[in-house]
Amino acid sequence: MQNLGNEINEKFFEALGFNPETRGSRDNFNEKTIDIFFKELLAHYPKEIFTDKKMLGFFINTDLIYILFNNGIEVDLQGVEINPRAIDYYLDKYLPKFLKFLELHLLQADTIVEHYIYYPRDTFVKVSVLLLFLDEFKNKLTNNNIQKILKQFAKNGIDVKKLGTYEGKNLYEILEDSEHKEEILSLLKIK
Repeated sequence: MQNLGNEINEKFFEALGFNPETRGSRDNFNEKTIDIFFKELLAHYPKEIFTDKKMLGFFINTDLIYILFNNGIEVDLQGVEINPRAIDYYLDKYLPKFLKFLELHLLQADTIVEHYIYYPRDTFVKVSVLLLFLDEFKNKLTNNNIQKILKQFAKNGIDVKKLGTYEGKNLYEILEDSEHKEEILSLLKIK
């Protein structure tokens, strides 16, 4: 730590192998090693370095943002620019972090993200994050995180007209075949 110098930025982490396209470098580091390393960095450098908007975007894109959350560092994610493909990753694996992104205003219902579709297109499509979330979880309402996320979307405000469509379906059409349709609309405070 004493030989690192005064500046720490994305280049520093990229040199260690943390790549925003692959969400970090899990091949070279396990989570415990990363935690220990960051505790030392946080003790050695001013917190402002880690809460800079550009660095916050990097931490989100590489799935290192949890380090700041775990160490009680308060962050303001409003206005932080992220890779629109990064959010897909959190929906697949880390719903509590996704909820935190909503609570900290990184995401709104109409935030456009890119979702990878394997079949038939094998490509990324642009979609509002609420529609993507509903398509993915409309039949899993028993999961407590899902309900919390829906309530947070409602708390942040939803303009149905701004959501667009996903796979040619609007919000109501996505929910049409869900047994939880009415409950979801109620949680979202949409009629």
